[in-house]
Amino acid sequence: MKFLILLALTLTLTMANEVALQEFTTGNNLFTAAIYRVSYYNVIYIQTRNWFSYPS
Repeated sequence: MKFLILLALTLTLTMANEVALQEFTTGNNLFTAAIYRVSYYNVIYIQTRNWFSYPS
């Protein structure tokens, strides 16, 4: 179960990061890119913290 959650999370984060990168390189909307980037690192931080604080 934990593996599936991790897989889904990884895919979601990768997509969000790709969008942020695309927005940033095209210069379309730096604000959107910034939000995506912050969300990306926030989710990684929260998930990592949760991962190690709860037993499986």
